[in-house]
Amino acid sequence: MAVLLDGVFVRRWIRELLERKRDREDDYDIAIKRYLARKPRKIDWAGGRRPSRDELYVRWPAAE
Repeated sequence: MAVLLDGVFVRRWIRELLERKRDREDDYDIAIKRYLARKPRKIDWAGGRRPSRDELYVRWPAAE
């Protein structure tokens, strides 16, 4: 923390922090654009039908 008391180091730390945040946001933007650019695929359901809600979600009994 002593390093952060000097104004020069504080500015550098803030700049690097903002650069890392910007880079993460850029990576996210690239990933989401790549995902959304994919063509939709038809889901091949087992047995030719969609599963029911109960088949999708396991319902555990309430804790007593």
